[in-house]
Amino acid sequence: MAAQSYRWEDFTRPYEDKIQVSTTVDITVMLPASLLKENSELPLVVEHLGLGVEQTNVWRGLLSINSESIWKSRLFGQGGYTEEPVRLKIKAGVFKPGRNTLHFSLQTGVNTSVRSYTITSLRFDLPDLAKYRDGSGKAAAGVDDAKPQPLVPVKELTEDSRESSVVSSIEQTTRRGVAVSKPRSPATRPSKNYGNYYAMVIGNNNYQHVTKLKTAVKDAKAVAKLLRENYKFEVVLLLDATRSDIFTAFSKLRRKLKAGDNLLIYYAGHGVMDKQTQRGYWLPINAQRSIKSNWVANEDITSELKAIAAKHVLIVADSCYSGTLTRSLDLGSMRVGGLEEWVERMARRRSRTVLTSGGLEPVMDSGGGGHSVFAGAFLKSLEENKVIIDMDSLFETIRRRVILNADQTPIYSDIRFAGHDDGDFIFVPR
Repeated sequence: MAAQSYRWEDFTRPYEDKIQVSTTVDITVMLPASLLKENSELPLVVEHLGLGVEQTNVWRGLLSINSESIWKSRLFGQGGYTEEPVRLKIKAGVFKPGRNTLHFSLQTGVNTSVRSYTITSLRFDLPDLAKYRDGSGKAAAGVDDAKPQPLVPVKELTEDSRESSVVSSIEQTTRRGVAVSKPRSPATRPSKNYGNYYAMVIGNNNYQHVTKLKTAVKDAKAVAKLLRENYKFEVVLLLDATRSDIFTAFSKLRRKLKAGDNLLIYYAGHGVMDKQTQRGYWLPINAQRSIKSNWVANEDITSELKAIAAKHVLIVADSCYSGTLTRSLDLGSMRVGGLEEWVERMARRRSRTVLTSGGLEPVMDSGGGGHSVFAGAFLKSLEENKVIIDMDSLFETIRRRVILNADQTPIYSDIRFAGHDDGDFIFVPR
């Protein structure tokens, strides 16, 4: 479904046309410099219908402003919904004089039947907005208000214009909103010690008993190179690895890593799901289709993560059925404040999280400019990033790039039963 675009004509009055959010919706609003200069925060109230959960299947609304992620709806109650307004205290620095884009989207869990929520009203909750009206009684213009405004209520964008718009946004910014061309604090030189960084990168192409893959080894080499050069990881690279190779590397990491360290595990290769047990597996290079003795079960990986002392562990899995490592959907958390504050909060807490190339579905082994679609999106997003940032902030950028080019949807969530404590993995460019 193509994105829908709307224009909030007068920011001093509530926007009260109902907007159904089934995938993505963009709402543009013009704000004057005086409003942003005189107010340190712009409280935004979002009134809505039907945001919460259906039975055990989580779904949530997301909001980004000028490509900066601001809000992920909390889980509001088991088996029920909420219509309580969402009140967000947004720092004025997130906005800019002139045109601002509020990007609403929806994420749902596996087999969730409800596929939309409805925004019934948006308003800035400031006591004296009327003073920002000009002499004619209209809202004061933003700096680029005189430019042509192509966005009109309920206008369907073409696929070409949608892709151009999304890619343009991705090229310029990361999620949670730090422009690559004008990075905000924290800068590329960290002001604190985030610990040592290690990575185990696995790429399996030349399978002995099942179909060979095309790009997994190339993907793994590129990821290892990027992590070493851009982020100063110490990398163990395993190409065409057996089960023994993988668990030998795990054992060495268990002995080496300390409590304040960080570990990233990247896997590119075949994945399978046992339909009877609903368990997922990675396939080492010598795996046989009907014999599980050489397969690597999700439970085996989880057990290793429990034993590793590192504070933050991130698995990045580019394989079919990789979503079996996650919960049905990340429940999300309320973000308040800017990127620096959020990163510091995430860095303090232990994390065990996984970024997967898809859910319970096959994924593409090509289509990403010599890489898989997912690997291409992952590499490009990390290459463009110039700031200290958490994985969740990068996720939306990666997800958008993938869904524009493949029939698969990445998932980012905590890992089941692995000791996650609401932190997140932090990337520190060097």
